[in-house]
Amino acid sequence: MANQRVGSEISGPIFVVSADMWTNNQSIAKETKKLSSFAPPYCANPYCPWHLPSAIEGSKPFQRFGTKAIARFPYMSQRFRCKKCLKTFSGSFFSLQYRNRKPDNYEEIHDLLLNGYSGRSVAKKLKINEDTVRRRRKKLTRWALLRSAKDQSTLKLTESVAFDGLENFAFSQFDQNNLNHAVGRESYYVYDFNLSIMNRKGRMSPRQQRIKAN
Repeated sequence: MANQRVGSEISGPIFVVSADMWTNNQSIAKETKKLSSFAPPYCANPYCPWHLPSAIEGSKPFQRFGTKAIARFPYMSQRFRCKKCLKTFSGSFFSLQYRNRKPDNYEEIHDLLLNGYSGRSVAKKLKINEDTVRRRRKKLTRWALLRSAKDQSTLKLTESVAFDGLENFAFSQFDQNNLNHAVGRESYYVYDFNLSIMNRKGRMSPRQQRIKAN
């Protein structure tokens, strides 16, 4: 769908998106070309045999099955049809933008959270709902864990590793925990981590002991 630059926005026949997302025609053309050449790595149907990439047969197991207009870039969602189970699914199923109604701002949310911003502060700065920040933070976490598991399946250790732990608490200081992690000495890459639940340490008043018992 063609769009023209109008003032500080990029507007089209139906939809409008902020100009700071896609600032030039070259970026739009590059992203559109990448999307048009996308091929699903597996079937989105969890009950289909081809949901496992290793079980897929044939050179073109998924055929293009029309498009649907959406209110964010690239303004259309390519649908595919599995030749095995005949179910259809969207190409955005394999991206962070799946089911998103608002423009992509995952990078901004990620950077602000790493710089110590709270969820409410991120929402205020980006002018979005705090619930949106919460949902997208959870999605970023899931994708990061999946990417970490994928990388570690073929990773070779070529540096010294330092083991350490970050002590914290959840809900209250009666629910203490320790996040243990193994970090590369040169790369600072987190090779592995786990969560250990701990009992509260130190002396407690009678009132605190009653709270803990309940």
